[in-house]
Amino acid sequence: MTAHAFKVFAVLACTLFLAPALTTAKESTAPTPVIVDTDMGFDDWMAILYLLNNPKVDVKAITVDCAGETYCPGGAINAARLIEIAGKEMIPVFYGSEPISTLDYQYPTLIRYGASTMQVKGFSKYKGLPFYTDNAPAHLYHMIKEAGKNDTPLTLISIGSATNYAHTLQLAKQYNDPDFSKGIKQFVKGGGAVGKVKDGVITNKHIVGNINIPTIFQSKNKTAEWNIYPNAEAASQLITSGFPITLVPLNLTGHVPITQSSYEELKAQANSPLAKFVVQVIIDNVTVQGGWGTAKLEYWDPAVVISALNPQLVTEKYLDVEMCVDTRNNKYHGTTYVNSDEKCTELNAPIGFVNVYTKIPKKSFVTEFVDVLNTTSKN
Repeated sequence: MTAHAFKVFAVLACTLFLAPALTTAKESTAPTPVIVDTDMGFDDWMAILYLLNNPKVDVKAITVDCAGETYCPGGAINAARLIEIAGKEMIPVFYGSEPISTLDYQYPTLIRYGASTMQVKGFSKYKGLPFYTDNAPAHLYHMIKEAGKNDTPLTLISIGSATNYAHTLQLAKQYNDPDFSKGIKQFVKGGGAVGKVKDGVITNKHIVGNINIPTIFQSKNKTAEWNIYPNAEAASQLITSGFPITLVPLNLTGHVPITQSSYEELKAQANSPLAKFVVQVIIDNVTVQGGWGTAKLEYWDPAVVISALNPQLVTEKYLDVEMCVDTRNNKYHGTTYVNSDEKCTELNAPIGFVNVYTKIPKKSFVTEFVDVLNTTSKN
């Protein structure tokens, strides 16, 4: 049976797990405990610095996805450097593995090398805390279990391929510890793309992905997105896990492109060293791509984390959407489908219920992003 998706402006709901108890006024002011799983592309850098500098967020760990945009341990070393730049201490960084099943769907070598050796002015002087290690899923499992035991559930954000989270869910099934489920407030998955909306329902018509990269990577796949494509099976496991899931797809990030005018706006408002570093990250990546005339960039992952932590800024939301991921080895590999037309049923693909965020106003995004980056009280 297909459950129709409809537009709502409400808190996240979970259909398979008990909702967390209402918090007291004192508890509600506490920073949100977050773990972010990232593939450490340049947009991930900006998202992570936003999280690290946000007084409303308590970053418990950064886990690095080795099947995504960077190689490991290079991505983990860069994450440790970002922690140093943000003036934080003792935030652990863990990196995962690169499953054989992902090898046919990886980012082009040129992009992975460039992201791993990111050439940003002033970055090389930071060495990073020597506090990173491998086996991310095992560390994630124990941190989530402890959060459940201590009644401090985590918001788990995925701005990579979700490989580490999928492996962690596999461990959870193996050990079957009830504290693990209690340790998860919600998953937020950045990535994917959905089709046009008709009569208040998301459809599979005109899904626009981003796998094709001009002059670098050509593909017949026009509907998949790079945070799903490298490990579609992992994304499927996450979406169908039964935990509360919010998907933030290309539809939303497309509302906040990085243009020369938006860059100049950010630059003019950047008053702190951290904000100015983010400005440098953007212009150096634009330069690498040949300048404003050829660069095609968006605030992908910053938009994901800002939407996740500030749902009141999101102006288009859909609740309990039936969704699946195409894991077949074909030109639709990695496509995220809704089941409004029985597409998932037709594919015999596992179905999960997700909340989908599809629009955030540019002005609201920029204001929140700049305000947090300019915050200096914590540093």
